[in-house]
Amino acid sequence: MNKSPNVLQNIGYILKEIWKHKRSLYFNCFIYTVMNGISVFAGLYIPPRIIDALLNTAAKQQLIVLLILFAVTGFAVAYARLLFNQAYAMMIQFRFVLCEYHQRTCLSVPFEQMETLEFEDRVFSAFRCIANNSSGIEGAMHRLYEWPSYVTILIISSTALIKSGLPLFALACAVGIGKFYIACIAANKKDVCKPEQDTLARKVKYYGYMMKDRDMALELRLPLIQRMLSRRYVSLRRAALALKCRQTKIELDAKLIDALVDVAKDAIVFVYLILSVLAGRLTIGTLILCINAVESFSAAIESPLKDYRAIRDDNYSICEFRSFITDTDCREQKGGIQISQIESIQFEHVSYSYPNAEKKALDDVCVSIHRGDHVAIVGENGAGKTTFIKLLLGLYSPHSGRILVNGLDLCRIEQKSYYRSLAVLFQDFHILAFSIAENIALSETAFDEDSIHRVLDTVHLHQRIDDLTKGIYTPAKKTIEDYGTEFSGGEAQRLALARTLYKKADMVVLDEPSASLDPVEENKLYTLVDSILKDQTVIFVSHRLASTRFCDNILYFQNGRITENGTHTELIKNNRGYAALYNSQSQFYKN
Repeated sequence: MNKSPNVLQNIGYILKEIWKHKRSLYFNCFIYTVMNGISVFAGLYIPPRIIDALLNTAAKQQLIVLLILFAVTGFAVAYARLLFNQAYAMMIQFRFVLCEYHQRTCLSVPFEQMETLEFEDRVFSAFRCIANNSSGIEGAMHRLYEWPSYVTILIISSTALIKSGLPLFALACAVGIGKFYIACIAANKKDVCKPEQDTLARKVKYYGYMMKDRDMALELRLPLIQRMLSRRYVSLRRAALALKCRQTKIELDAKLIDALVDVAKDAIVFVYLILSVLAGRLTIGTLILCINAVESFSAAIESPLKDYRAIRDDNYSICEFRSFITDTDCREQKGGIQISQIESIQFEHVSYSYPNAEKKALDDVCVSIHRGDHVAIVGENGAGKTTFIKLLLGLYSPHSGRILVNGLDLCRIEQKSYYRSLAVLFQDFHILAFSIAENIALSETAFDEDSIHRVLDTVHLHQRIDDLTKGIYTPAKKTIEDYGTEFSGGEAQRLALARTLYKKADMVVLDEPSASLDPVEENKLYTLVDSILKDQTVIFVSHRLASTRFCDNILYFQNGRITENGTHTELIKNNRGYAALYNSQSQFYKN
């Protein structure tokens, strides 16, 4: 959205989305408005008539009828309250639909976009719009639901005021509009603080999460880290508090002016009405009618204007939400070319640069990988290995050159069909707080128990799992269930490897699969993986070169380029960068 929508455009958006997902809310609102109108009409006109009837001894029969009517309107009040409670539940359900919008956008946004701080701020700002019942879109819905009733009250009360005298009607209109103008000035001043408020809130949330994170609990017990974290957290809290104080002062100043205007309005109304009674122009009952009509009319003007002001306060977050779900680049390709298997991958003069980087992360990379190849991606830190893998997986798009899969440009291939042919084990993998079987199969029901036991045996975890009371149905963490288990670093890596092997994909990418294993176990693992995946395409990414002896081809990266390419024996004979790195590591193992 090139230009942020205004309040009325956002109101239109909310109403359209309600019509799309919760159309019954409109019917509920119509009946509520009718019931509320009946109760307001009765509350405004019947009590003055009752008072006049009490003062007139000849109107006893009329008094009884009025009392019965007043009692009957109690039903309208009760029914209106019931309808509002039903509407409240519908609004919560609608907000959950918007939460699904937000979730789907987060899951489908390109990975390279997610790595920016700007995206994190957008995620936080958009979620703030749907985070609770009282603000954002649901808060706006609560207010919009009452607006038809305000219109009804306005018509009923203005009719009474006009009959009683135009001065009161003009005064009530002037006061309502004046108070709305003051509130808009305050809202504009508060809006200036919104971007800074979101950034501070995101940072405070991060530090708060760190202090409660179980995975960081051990490190956070060290006094130096505690002091550093506490200082930063307190500093951010103080900055957030100072910003909140600025916003609160703006609100309090506006409320003070609002209260002074109300006092002046009430004084003028009472003086005018008392003089009218003393002059004989009004009865006591009509006096009460006018007082109630002024209050109802003022409320019917001020409440929607106040609601509009509240929606105006939330307009920033509503705009952020709409922008996030409509403008965010979500590359969930539809209608792309489907592939059933991966026969080959080619990088043709591929280059890639990170934002604000002085040099290219990958520079003119050309390489071909064919079905059944076992390829090692090696090099020192910052050489371009991770960037190469992210481009191969379609997480990044090349800035120049192209990537071909089975001779087709990767950007033309349906993403889901491509990923079905891939199995990836990242270095920073995550074990989920689900059952062990679900962690391996990544499915709640559709999994093959025999295959799960087979891959667990392959990665030497079978005995460990068999010792558990619930076996493969034991949760892999204690986060949700007390009877869950906890895996050591090496065991968790083996479980993640089992997940990769279970998929039986055409191409397997292993990013530092032995990072938590000792050299002996590492050698066993690579021997095992090489024998199991001998007919599949395997790409090993590693700082440690134990995997390279099992590979048909080794790509040695340096400064974003492939500077060496060949088998382990060939590269050792070349005696260049790869040989130096291998010899330094082998010497370390010997020592």
